[in-house]
Amino acid sequence: MIPRTVDAVVEAVAVCHRHDVAVFSRGGGTSLAGRCCNTGVVLDWSKYCRQLLWVEPGACLDE
Repeated sequence: MIPRTVDAVVEAVAVCHRHDVAVFSRGGGTSLAGRCCNTGVVLDWSKYCRQLLWVEPGACLDE
């Protein structure tokens, strides 16, 4: 899925939750080990959702 808005993602995750389907998040596709290789819905953020609004404390792995 290529979401256009955060609201679209919220709805998609809710549908996946109701149907017990895994959700995988994909950003820029630069990860060496983060490829999706399971059954589920892939959210590709790279086309429309390209602005970072905030970062949860503790979510960063590097500075």
